[in-house]
Amino acid sequence: MVIYTHLSLMTKKPKNRQEHLRDQLSGLRTLMNLAAPFSSKAREAKADIARIQAEIDEKLKAQEVFIERYAPDGWSLFAGMATPTLFALVDPTKEEGTAILTRYHLEPDTLHALWQRLKSEKLRPWFDIYVTAMERAKAQDYISAVSLVLLIIDGIVTKLTGKHAFSGGTDAPVFDTFASGPGGIADLLRLLGQQRGSVTTDPIQAPFRHGILHGMDLNFGHPIVAAKAFNALHAVIDYCERKVDEKARVEQALEEQQVPPIFETLKEFADIAKMNKTIEDWSARPLRSFEDGASKAELATFVKESPEAAAVAYLDALLKGNYGRLAVHTVDFLKRPNKKRTAEFKARFADIGTCEWRILQVKDEAPAVAEVQAHVWGTSEGCRWSYKGSIRLIHSGEDDKPAVYGTATGRWKAIEFFLAKLEPNILLGRTADDLI
Repeated sequence: MVIYTHLSLMTKKPKNRQEHLRDQLSGLRTLMNLAAPFSSKAREAKADIARIQAEIDEKLKAQEVFIERYAPDGWSLFAGMATPTLFALVDPTKEEGTAILTRYHLEPDTLHALWQRLKSEKLRPWFDIYVTAMERAKAQDYISAVSLVLLIIDGIVTKLTGKHAFSGGTDAPVFDTFASGPGGIADLLRLLGQQRGSVTTDPIQAPFRHGILHGMDLNFGHPIVAAKAFNALHAVIDYCERKVDEKARVEQALEEQQVPPIFETLKEFADIAKMNKTIEDWSARPLRSFEDGASKAELATFVKESPEAAAVAYLDALLKGNYGRLAVHTVDFLKRPNKKRTAEFKARFADIGTCEWRILQVKDEAPAVAEVQAHVWGTSEGCRWSYKGSIRLIHSGEDDKPAVYGTATGRWKAIEFFLAKLEPNILLGRTADDLI
């Protein structure tokens, strides 16, 4: 994979959309694996990513089956082919699959899709001929339909590529189109353009251009021949349209797929591998409990930048009314400015009155998640209140992305749920224990 990235840099060739999407999904899946233990949304995203990856793999398998089984018989891949149809070709026998392809290409909706494409400015000169070919196909006059479609293919390729359709006009590779490459239009037109040596009245199974237009293959008025002709026209239009705007699409893809220098790429892969290994090898520290709450001496033993040390700083900020510090130590999924968060916390807890707190328990839950149980109590406007609950903390690195504690620099931040549970007890002067 690293070698491929290096080659991409050297040759300045971007990946096609399918390859690029697979790479992106792979990176996202690594991130979601890390975030899933403490985020339901990450778990949902992880499932969605797995589903999309499975769909891509299924489509790649279907394309491979098509290339191996159907392309040698005169069919071509093209971007607009309905995905359900492509999937439907995988399990049946080749004979059954050929019947599916034949029906599909002669269906009114599939014929109409070509009609829509030929209305474009570049293809408009062949529109009227196609309308006639479509009508003849619907009337099962396949002799007329096939001949007209072959004329359209000749004209479009010659006009848009400068070369004859059946003499290399579609041979040049074109970026990011199914019609270019294995199972694409170049292979198909080489097959259909082969010389036919003698007059034959035997039924043929593909629209051989020279044999038909030169009056050598006389028995071609069959649904399968017409279906393959329309299939070829689909692929020709795909190829030619993508060739016309290829330069702009390559530039856009290169911009979207900006790849860092090779040493950064190597470091990124090394970091990912290290992170995966760390996740696999991770084990929780022993549970630490303090029956009557951690004393000052015990608090002093908390390792700097540990989740329990972060919880101490968090509660200390609350006790001293340092709302700016409280905001810094609190996760904000909405990414609001710290100044705004500080003002919000001040408005909510300015009347907290005198209070005290104790750490009751410290528990590691995941490579980047910890839970610290705490007891906070005090007096507000003459009313005593008390709350026991869990402070859930996330270890975040750059851009607030989860980072495995102990292997990456980062900061422990508390999820605001603890404060949300604490607040009504202060306001109502009541006692609550969520640890029972």
